Amino acid sequence: MNKKSFAGRVGSKGREQVSNPNLVVDLDALTPKPTTTTPSIEQPKRHRGGVKPIQNDRIGKQSLNVYLDKNVKKQFAMLSIELEKNQTELLIEALNELFKKYNKPPIA
Repeated sequence: MNKKSFAGRVGSKGREQVSNPNLVVDLDALTPKPTTTTPSIEQPKRHRGGVKPIQNDRIGKQSLNVYLDKNVKKQFAMLSIELEKNQTELLIEALNELFKKYNKPPIA
């Protein structure tokens, strides 16, 4: 059991005695224990060895890359700032509107 006595260790200016000098605290009881374990997900291998980490919010999702004019990218970034939404949220909103326009379910 990991215990620590606090006698003579209270206060930042000098050594002040605690009202009970025999005070002992069980530090193991204060340490948070992990409650759940995350499922083991096989990570893809890197080109030169090692494991490439994947953010949890990206698991099961695909990347969609587009090339846009510099001014489009700038205006989109400014809109994101004005609306206080990140660019991913705006793209998801735009894709769902596009799906609705063509009578598709908004699944983004």
